[in-house]
Amino acid sequence: MHDDEMNQNDGGDKILREENSVNLDVAKAVVITGVEPFTLSKKFTLNDNGELEKSNGGNLITGNYDVKEVPDPASLTDLFKSLRHFHATTYGLPKKEYYSGMMVCKALEQKGLLTRTRENFAFPSGPAWMMFDIDMQNISMDQLKEHFKEAIPGFEQAPAVFKHSSSAYIYNGDECLIGDKGKRVYVLVKNGQDIVRAAKAIADRLKIQGTLYYDVSKAGSLLERCLIDEAVYQPERLDFSGSCLCVQPLRQKRPEPEIQNNDAPPFDTKDAVLDLDDQEQKILEMMRGTAKEKVKDQVIEIRGKWIETCIEVREKKSSKKFSSDEKARLRAELQETANQKILHENFILHSERHGQVTVGELLKDPERWHGKRFADPLEPDYNNDSRIATAYLKDEERPSIWSFAHGGQRFWLTIQKKTLKYKTGGYPALVKDCMNILKDSGVVYQKDKELVRVSNGQIYPVTEPWLRNRLDTCVCFKKEKVTNDGTEYLTKDCPGEIPKRILAAVGEWPFFELDKIVDLPVMREDGSILGEPGYDPGTKLILLSGTCHEVMEKVPENPTNDDVKKALERIWAPFQLFPFKDPIDIGVFLSVILTIPVRSSLTKAPGCLFRAPVYGSGKSKLAESIGEMTNKPYALLPWPNYQEEQRKATTAELRRGPEVLIFDNLIGTWSSPDLAKIFTTGLHSDRILGKTEMVDFKIRSMIMGTGNNVTVDGDLARRIMPCELDPQAERPDKLEFPFDPVYETRNNVLQMRADVLTVLRAFIKAGRPRNTKDSFGSFEQWDGLVRQAVCWIAKNKFFPVDIGDPYESINSNFQEDPGTKKLRAFLYNFYKKFQDNPFTVREVVAASAPMDAGFQSSDGYEEIDNCYAILWDIAGQGKTLNTRMLGKWLSKNTNRIIDDMKIVKSPMRNGISTYSLVLTKSSGLSGLSGSNPDRSEKKIENNYSEDDWNLTHQTHQTHYNHSVESEIKRWGEADHGFDL
Repeated sequence: MHDDEMNQNDGGDKILREENSVNLDVAKAVVITGVEPFTLSKKFTLNDNGELEKSNGGNLITGNYDVKEVPDPASLTDLFKSLRHFHATTYGLPKKEYYSGMMVCKALEQKGLLTRTRENFAFPSGPAWMMFDIDMQNISMDQLKEHFKEAIPGFEQAPAVFKHSSSAYIYNGDECLIGDKGKRVYVLVKNGQDIVRAAKAIADRLKIQGTLYYDVSKAGSLLERCLIDEAVYQPERLDFSGSCLCVQPLRQKRPEPEIQNNDAPPFDTKDAVLDLDDQEQKILEMMRGTAKEKVKDQVIEIRGKWIETCIEVREKKSSKKFSSDEKARLRAELQETANQKILHENFILHSERHGQVTVGELLKDPERWHGKRFADPLEPDYNNDSRIATAYLKDEERPSIWSFAHGGQRFWLTIQKKTLKYKTGGYPALVKDCMNILKDSGVVYQKDKELVRVSNGQIYPVTEPWLRNRLDTCVCFKKEKVTNDGTEYLTKDCPGEIPKRILAAVGEWPFFELDKIVDLPVMREDGSILGEPGYDPGTKLILLSGTCHEVMEKVPENPTNDDVKKALERIWAPFQLFPFKDPIDIGVFLSVILTIPVRSSLTKAPGCLFRAPVYGSGKSKLAESIGEMTNKPYALLPWPNYQEEQRKATTAELRRGPEVLIFDNLIGTWSSPDLAKIFTTGLHSDRILGKTEMVDFKIRSMIMGTGNNVTVDGDLARRIMPCELDPQAERPDKLEFPFDPVYETRNNVLQMRADVLTVLRAFIKAGRPRNTKDSFGSFEQWDGLVRQAVCWIAKNKFFPVDIGDPYESINSNFQEDPGTKKLRAFLYNFYKKFQDNPFTVREVVAASAPMDAGFQSSDGYEEIDNCYAILWDIAGQGKTLNTRMLGKWLSKNTNRIIDDMKIVKSPMRNGISTYSLVLTKSSGLSGLSGSNPDRSEKKIENNYSEDDWNLTHQTHQTHYNHSVESEIKRWGEADHGFDL
């Protein structure tokens, strides 16, 4: 049977307007109906000479969309039969549960209307349709199936649809003008979020089967191809799955789609489609080399023609005839352009609005040309699109142009070499000139007393060989030679002494200081936003992403309260199903989110610990989702067991300068003097592994940890904000999210960055109101910008749920800190014995002697005096208490206030140190001394547990069953938040 499609709307799209119901377990497709333009697919007509003419459909400006349930191949086939030339489909779904409505292009974005952009579409985490676009000609449907069976184990059992493309089988009467052309394969897969990965793996396996080949572009560039089109796996990508528009007498007569395994369950690509292993990768690389060799002569021929055409265009623009030497130089330059994507000073570009312009003209006026649109540099007529490329004249390494033609490629802009003449004894001046040339190139920077270079978005140390090669690239060295005939200058390679002298000139470098490279706009500490690509002297950051303008377009200049609420709703959406324990934990989470776009400009910021009582609660997933918000790779590593290894790991990772560093799956107590210093100073100094030299560098990373029931000890306690997750389930790892937060964050990162900046900008515009009387010590900058913003949000109820002050989370660290627990227990239990009278170390030991000197009974347990248990935990050694250890502990903890009590040093007695326990003036705890009759009659339960004692012995582990009732008669039943 064939489909005989009509050229007008005969009501065939009525099926598309049926009401949808939400079902997360059923695959869906989005059907788009064109409004402007009406026709979306290709159009075929006959001209006056009876020849077939083809025109592409228009780019969608406005249309209507409906989300349709298509649970099996039969329903998808029925859907395809109903589609016309004014229809298209996507297999990614709107992220918000909108099942019908109006769709507009990005330029017409309005509130409440859906745009077909990555931020609004995503492949679902459940069943989905995976589409394969088959452009390879002369392949039958049966051959196609065999290729898929060989590349995908188990494919013959998968539910699938095989269909001819929308522009196949065009007839004029009985004459076939276009026959079997492209094809489509649609596979129902179990998890749509694996589509992108699986597509790459399938393409690689199809290439190994022998479908790998190379097309040659008009400029002689190699374009890798295989059986399937690898560029169609975006969730918002349109599939013109309906018919084309045939103007009479033309008609389209395609075979009906073929159905495979209609009742089979969705295909699990994660199990069936494996990535290539190392051996397979080597085989593929060998095949690529062979395939390139086959088209080598074709590349040479096409590239040669392209080069000669470029020279002719250049001659016309210059209005003069080039000499043979000039043509030879141009050929060399153009060959370099084709091979290495380098555009030289005189290379002609075709701008969107200003005609032809040379690379040199762009570089002389970067402010004018930055961000402007151009045709593809090598193929200006590509798709007749004069906006396909964008100039980035303040980019990460050097000025460049990014073109989306042929899948996307970057072209580097360069100028001719500078000539430097020198003579014997002229090295100092030559070194200075070379450094200035390197500075102007925008590649070399100084970072923490080290010379570095920027390449492909990464920071690398400058080495002597690289520096010499770089200078040879941009400088023509000419050395003076005096002869009997006069003075001449001989061209030389870069003198070896020059790189050495440049590297040694620490403190004299003219280069800009660099702290970090970021991919997305950053808010400075003063509230302004770094939103233009390039180097920013104020923050010492390089912003290199070409998407920054897209982010900044979404940030209102003067955000309203409604803007803030909507931004926070979008921020909360990927995280709302995490089991945060209480509002303070949500406040901590939000403070981390708001820290991400400001961390690179702040000297210091506190860290965060995501913890839960049980495995599988989502701690790591939450941390990784936050890491995705940087749009850069984040560091994820285990926490080593030993302090030396901890220091090495911390140095190695932080020296790379990640925006987010996650220590995953911490165990027990998190304590680190090195990390505590990093948080306090924002600096780190260490020896480079394998070398004797020391490095000093700034820390601009958001540091996080994850773990189950982890406590924070020592100086880290006031620098790490704990965020509790409590799923209230025995096996939370069995619970499933309806979506993947990591995937959602990664694919919506531009909108999320814009939303966070919107919230922070609104807080700045509101005057940075302070909603707390205290300040987060050591982190005053962060407190004023981030913490106060969270408190402002909470006060005004802008967030979708209740949130608390993130600083309050620090209290739990002090409550759980083992050192704090010991000190609190000592203060409470020994005040009843000594009141405020001075005592010596030996008097403390004597006053807490166990009730039975044989403190271990035959069954391993003995009820002992509580004070002795406390001292044993502090200074137990062997079978006795170490008085020297106890004395050091008392001295270390003097003047530290716990619950309005503290230890103070008293006058020495006969040359022996004495101590006293005192109440602070603000405490009002005089009842402890019995002076307040009412309070002296009250009691408080002693909660110093056997786990907290942690008593050890060389030959025994003694467990104490404690049931001693405290004799402090002050607080009674009041809850003062301590845990002895």
